[in-house]
Amino acid sequence: YEYETVLKQVFKDEYEISTIYALGGKNNVKEAFTEFGPLSDEGKKNIYIVDGDFDRFLNDVDVISHSNFIYLESYNIENYYIDEMAVVSFMKGKVHMLDEEVKKMVKFEDWLNETVEQFAPVFILYTIIQNKKLGISNVGENVHLKINKNDGSVRADIYQELYEKLSMLFENLSDLESEAVSNYNKIYDSYFNLICGKHLMCSLFYYLKSIKSTIKLQDLKWHLITNININKFSY
Repeated sequence: YEYETVLKQVFKDEYEISTIYALGGKNNVKEAFTEFGPLSDEGKKNIYIVDGDFDRFLNDVDVISHSNFIYLESYNIENYYIDEMAVVSFMKGKVHMLDEEVKKMVKFEDWLNETVEQFAPVFILYTIIQNKKLGISNVGENVHLKINKNDGSVRADIYQELYEKLSMLFENLSDLESEAVSNYNKIYDSYFNLICGKHLMCSLFYYLKSIKSTIKLQDLKWHLITNININKFSY
């Protein structure tokens, strides 16, 4: 239901969405593409949409190249929910102030820049874990445990604990970090797309909750979904 709400805003009247299947992971989507292909039995287009994840920065990853198989440019769909105008309109209904007053109160850009900066070194280590196939829990760990609930900031010890764990496996960990940074910077000039949108959403929720304690996560998320900036999907 979330994807339908997003895609209807993106496609408007240009495409009719017949059915949406949430297949529970990229590998399942790849298998479906192999089995069913780009057209249905009725001749309708089958469009396959998968998260960007770390695929662009990993070795030995099977990346499907087909116009009907779309990789999100950001880590996942939740990245696209993070939008200043949508956040301001949500908070406006909570604090009952004018737009410019809400913007000054929320300071969205400051929050986003700080959060991306805090998460970036952690996610660089996550790419190393994925690339080396270490089997160490990383992105999928409980997101709420990585965030300070009083202000939405990233826990300072997350990076240090993970770095110490990996440094026991790799003497050249700093070199691996530099290599991962270099590979990422060849594609993007901001670390926003590297960071899982679920992490950003969690941080945003606790940050906004520090401004207005009564807000609820599901209310925030649904507002952002229904007020998504479709220009972010222009690609």
